[in-house]
Amino acid sequence: KELQPAIYNKSDYQIEGKVKTDILGIGTNHYYKDVENMRLMNGAFYGEQAVKEGRNVVVISDQLAIKLFGSEKATGNSCDIGDAKYQVIGVYKKFQDLWHIFLDDGRERVYFPITSQAAKPSKVEVLLIETLRMQPRG
Repeated sequence: KELQPAIYNKSDYQIEGKVKTDILGIGTNHYYKDVENMRLMNGAFYGEQAVKEGRNVVVISDQLAIKLFGSEKATGNSCDIGDAKYQVIGVYKKFQDLWHIFLDDGRERVYFPITSQAAKPSKVEVLLIETLRMQPRG
């Protein structure tokens, strides 16, 4: 086991596809997906390289995908967050279990690299998560 730093910040933004809507934008690194334990419906969560390069990519919920693009299969579409153009690379299931329903405050959450254009100005926080590293037998 080892500890990994899941860094993040949260800010209110507007996202625009076919419509404009208010969201809670969460700038994170690639470890944050382990904290949320997201179930991706299509596409993928961004990796370490996207964070290193500061790519403007975003992971959105299935409900937001339908609202912005008319379909849950929204990967490859572009949207605007703040003053930046982002590419949708993943769509997650918004309500995966009762815990997510209980914590829902009505705002859509979107996830993008903490080094991307929209995330840079916000305050950064750190959450340490424990990951299990499997050793090969032999």
